[in-house]
Amino acid sequence: MTPALNEYLLESALVLVLVIGLGWLATYAARRAGVARAAGSLELVARLPLEARRSVYVVRVLDQVLILGGSESGICKLGELPESALGELRRAQPASWAALLAARWGRGAP
Repeated sequence: MTPALNEYLLESALVLVLVIGLGWLATYAARRAGVARAAGSLELVARLPLEARRSVYVVRVLDQVLILGGSESGICKLGELPESALGELRRAQPASWAALLAARWGRGAP
């Protein structure tokens, strides 16, 4: 390879590393500043996928708990729950696979 080509490749690689680094830095700074963080007035409590493009969602908005249905045609309100039902709903949610496996292996260990 010619020295000019080597210089061009090195310069291109350095610029690429610089651009990736600046993108990472901007993303890091945005996360630290709270950009794209939930404001606290809206919370996804539960999601139940029914089919490939259909799901039921339980969403808390301020002091309301809504049951929403989502499909390819959009989102519609199916009903409401009392705020007191949130505690029971959160307790009834299944544990993650990691927690289930850890509990199983923990019981089986001598």
